[in-house]
Order: sequence, then C-alpha cells, then structure tokens
Amino acid sequence: LSSLTVFHCNHNAITGRIPSELGLLTVLDTLELGNNQFQESTFLPPEIWNIRDLVYLNLADLHLEGYLPWDMLSKMTNLEHLSMEGNHFEGTLSPLIGELISLQALLLGNGNNFEGTLPSEIGRLTKLTGLLISENHLSGLIPSSLANLTNLENLNLIRNRGFHGNMELLCDLLTEKRGTLWVDKEDVHINCPCCSRL
Repeated sequence: LSSLTVFHCNHNAITGRIPSELGLLTVLDTLELGNNQFQESTFLPPEIWNIRDLVYLNLADLHLEGYLPWDMLSKMTNLEHLSMEGNHFEGTLSPLIGELISLQALLLGNGNNFEGTLPSEIGRLTKLTGLLISENHLSGLIPSSLANLTNLENLNLIRNRGFHGNMELLCDLLTEKRGTLWVDKEDVHINCPCCSRL
C-alpha cells in the first residue's frame, strides 16, 4: 500500500487504536479518519505527521487529547482542508499556523480546549473560505490581519472566552460574498455590524 494516495474511512464504527503504521503511507494526499470510535487512541500517533504531502486531513470527532505539534504540522504546506473539530486538543494556536498557506478550511471548534489569543499570522492564510474556532477557550483582541482573508465566507467565533476588536473591514468582505460571521451576543466589545449573534 505504499503508493496509496487516498485513505477514506470516516463515519464508520472502527474501534481499537489509530495505527501508527499510517505514517508509512507517505504519498497520501487524503486521510479521513473522522467520526470513528478509536477508544484505545486518545493521543494521535506522531507518525501521522510524516505524511507531508497531505491535502485533506480529517480527524474530527475522535475524542483525541494532547497538544498539536505545530512545528511538524506547519510543514504540511499542501494542506487545503484541516478538520480537527470535536476533539479535546489543548494549548495555544501557534504563530506557525501561518505557514499553512494552502489552507481553504480550518476547522478547530466544537469542543476543543485551545486557549490564548488568535495569532495575527492567521491573516497569512489568504485562501481560507471557512474558519471554525467555536467552543474553545480563546479570548482577546481579534487581529486586524483577518481582513486579509479576502476569500473568507464563513467565520465562527462563538462560545469562547470573550473577544474584542473592530471587525468592520471583515464585514465588508463577508457582505460582498453573502457569508456568515458568528459571535457571542455577550461579546459586546466587538464592533461588528454584520455579525450574527448567538
């Protein structure tokens, strides 16, 4: 299987562990493991990060824990889709996230435990159309560099620890694309005339 390029097994009832041997499939461009029941794997095998040419990586809803190795993840510069929502990852969002310049979808919400602020380097991900970071423990100033995300169509910031800042420029972009921008109604320090508030 060393020449395999697509490994798709999400939305099954697979149990056991996530095999570290997946890291031997170094020419994979698509790896989808999301929505399974790997009860024996609460931490992601580090060998996964050996697959440097991945374009599509789905690790959603696997109840994974621990810290993301941003130094290794940031080398996956071909990644267009990164789905890790519905896990229990913790730590901060590293400035190295700005190295993933091919990303079109960055999905880190729905139950993770990321904390700290949004790094301004996210503004380098100019191909992003979707940014989901809801239901974490993030807070602080919304970086003005988000206005660089001229392809953005969907941004979800709800159920974090409170943001503040001016999002008028981002509103202009999203209004043109009829996109959606979600923030908490309690985040009264966000200047965002176009936001949908929950």
